[in-house]
Amino acid sequence: MIPKKIFYFILFIILVGIFLFVFFLSKKNFAWDASMRKLSSQNSDFSIIDIRYGSDSQQKGVLAIPNSGKNFPILIFFPGGGYTSATIGDNPFALVDLYEALHCNRGKIAVAKFTYRLAPKNRWPAQLEDAIAAVKKIREIASQHNLDSDNIIIMGHSAGAHLALMTGLQSPSVFGNNFSGFRGIINYSGITNFQVNNATILNIAKNLGLNTKDKKIKASPLSILKVSSPPIFTLHGKADNVIPFGQAEQLVNKMVVKKVKGAFLPVENGNHVYQPGNPALPMLPDRKTIAQKAIMFARYNFGTIPAYDVTGDGHIDILDYNEIVAAQGSFGFKVTNRTVIGMSKNWNPFADINYDGFVNNIDVQLILSKIGGINDPN
Repeated sequence: MIPKKIFYFILFIILVGIFLFVFFLSKKNFAWDASMRKLSSQNSDFSIIDIRYGSDSQQKGVLAIPNSGKNFPILIFFPGGGYTSATIGDNPFALVDLYEALHCNRGKIAVAKFTYRLAPKNRWPAQLEDAIAAVKKIREIASQHNLDSDNIIIMGHSAGAHLALMTGLQSPSVFGNNFSGFRGIINYSGITNFQVNNATILNIAKNLGLNTKDKKIKASPLSILKVSSPPIFTLHGKADNVIPFGQAEQLVNKMVVKKVKGAFLPVENGNHVYQPGNPALPMLPDRKTIAQKAIMFARYNFGTIPAYDVTGDGHIDILDYNEIVAAQGSFGFKVTNRTVIGMSKNWNPFADINYDGFVNNIDVQLILSKIGGINDPN
């Protein structure tokens, strides 16, 4: 029989171990909060607000709001983690990089991050219900914090991207009166179709309780994409060994069929967390460019820059014409011989004045008509 002193000592060590495990797990899962708070304490440009939208410990979020200005568009982010955790970390899609990129020029944007109830304890559609509730909460408090409740783009990574797609593709009426719909969806490596034979996706489906064909179809963004869907920007690493690159291709192909606007950025040698899949080779484009393209898409669809003002300087002039000429021939995505081709390097949505996915002579003629033509110096 173990002496009492030894028993209590062992019990004490076990309890301390459990406490430390929970403490460090919490620090890992909410590293984004800590990073943003540190950034906020060093920068008077924005403030952090905690949000609760339900009684569950996971039904919460943080909101970063610029301290000057008003009527800010809102970018809502859902983290990934296979629906069994809500990891944030200091990844490029964790929004620290994105927040800084958002405020480099062209106005200011509020950024929110929400976690949600986790599987397998909570089965689908609990996570979708949470995402809808989170959006409703943001809209509810918008007037208190100088936010534009009708100007929202939703994004996520991995499971969070699947959640962003499923949320963003719902009918606008789900989110309350007078909501015209999301201005766009940014999909970082999300699941778009549960009807595939992939170990990771099958495991996620199992944890979510998607145990029938009908349930898998209803939980797949592909099944609810329609002509009236908001613009979608899809990014996916070609070296992703967690969620196959083909998931992105399926979505973009369906976007072509349904004529949904947007852009597609395949990341060469990019893995699931946007690091080089093969360390000996570069990842193209790099993290900074990836963030810039995502923010460019967001800014364009927020509509904070007037049409034709390609440079965003508040004037419509020869400089805008020059930008369009420089981007001429670029595209967000296109299909050639049934193969989806991702955006060209010089893609610039601001130069795509008629928003058909291509920057071409039509856009050149539109800017010329706006500025009254240009004088030939010769």
